[in-house]
Amino acid sequence: MERKKIIAVVFAFCIFCLQMSGAMAAGEQITIKIGGQAYTVFAAQVKLNGQEVPMAVSPYVLDSRIVVPVRFLAEYVGADVKWDAAAQRVVITTLKQEIELWIGQNRMLVNGQEIALDNGSVPRITVFADGEMRTMVPLRAIGEALGFAVGYEADTRTGTLTENKESSTKPVSPAGDSIDKAEILVYNGKVVLRLSGIGQKKVKTSTLADPSRIIFDIEGA
Repeated sequence: MERKKIIAVVFAFCIFCLQMSGAMAAGEQITIKIGGQAYTVFAAQVKLNGQEVPMAVSPYVLDSRIVVPVRFLAEYVGADVKWDAAAQRVVITTLKQEIELWIGQNRMLVNGQEIALDNGSVPRITVFADGEMRTMVPLRAIGEALGFAVGYEADTRTGTLTENKESSTKPVSPAGDSIDKAEILVYNGKVVLRLSGIGQKKVKTSTLADPSRIIFDIEGA
């Protein structure tokens, strides 16, 4: 049943997605707005253990920092993310950590312990050229809070996350037998299907013709 749903979603979105522009390639210039002020910045990319992390909006470089959409990064590494609109607060939860961030505030809480953020690391809402609004935070702040070693490759504007096995990020709950959420993203001209709730289960892909479609076969689903 789950596979049929995924096929339907992919088939319905394929033509539409091909017409969309995804996240910009690292090094290209993009225009953003923060607090009503426009900035021209360079797009960046993020790699986790050597693999590029797909995101619906481009990470970018601002004030010598790579800034990332907090939800996409946190969910990609298996964390649960909740948004408290009234308090303008993001709560990121793993088995070992609870991280709290507030828009416009130069502090965060990690397991109840307050950590000061410098002015350049304050979480902010960014408006992209297509109207997308995202909560953005510097990669180093969120990456280190999640237990990763964070690096930067200046020549390619790439932020790197390396897993620390002693404090590796784990999902809040074990993977189930069903898919919690399926999302289609367009990233660097490629259609990316992101599935939540399957943990580390293997996914095999194949294609069929007449009509053209993609099949995702999930182990045990």
